[in-house]
Amino acid sequence: MEWEFDELHEAVKYRFLNTINSGRNGLVAAAVCFYEFDNVIEEGKAESLIFHTTLGKLCLDYGKIPDTYLEEILKVIDTFEPNELQGELTNEEITRLGNDVTLLKKELVTIEVIHDNDIEKY
Repeated sequence: MEWEFDELHEAVKYRFLNTINSGRNGLVAAAVCFYEFDNVIEEGKAESLIFHTTLGKLCLDYGKIPDTYLEEILKVIDTFEPNELQGELTNEEITRLGNDVTLLKKELVTIEVIHDNDIEKY
């Protein structure tokens, strides 16, 4: 794994919040993160899970999520298999990731879903 767990988590969080602080909304911030971290998502399963859980939690905090990103996040977190991450992540990191996956599976069903063509309106 090229990124450390906390390093990737903080980088995604920074980009998301920095986009909001520049006057954009959380939906645009999610789009920016997907664009800027596209290569990271492709690096491996651990990176993909860390990215998607971090972004999912940020969208939960914002209260809205684009429909295509919701589908993508749910698809990725459904692949969480702790044993496959042994050797890439510490046991503590796997536990944290598992807790995030559980939270997202429970909470993402309550979030407001926005169609991609309406992102700029929010």
